[in-house]
Amino acid sequence: MSQENVKRLRGLYEAWAEAGVEAVLPLVDDAFELRLPPGWPSVGPFRGHEGLRAAFWESRDVFADVRMRPDRFIEVDGQILVLGTVLVRSKEAGVEMEVTLSHLWSMREGKATMLQIYGDPQRALETVGLRE
Repeated sequence: MSQENVKRLRGLYEAWAEAGVEAVLPLVDDAFELRLPPGWPSVGPFRGHEGLRAAFWESRDVFADVRMRPDRFIEVDGQILVLGTVLVRSKEAGVEMEVTLSHLWSMREGKATMLQIYGDPQRALETVGLRE
């Protein structure tokens, strides 16, 4: 895994913030897989570009706004763990909250092939053999 992939992922988060899901599709492999943590309302995994779009639109059923702020990019054994925060605003009540961001990415030939989302950052760190 190279620093180039970290740079690409930074660009992916920036594209998402600026223009949403359609802007990140060129950075995502056609066989992409999104895996959500147990207990989330959505069933997964979501596969390919259509799956990523579906996951995005499902989140829009619940949240009026989602802003991701990645803080740390850690390369481990061919994967990149991203830790940070997500700021969300609920659609119905307008309640805002900040949630820990734990994303584990796999990359191939400069494109994202898999994203595993963790609800618990410690579990994400342990998955790659690290501790906070």
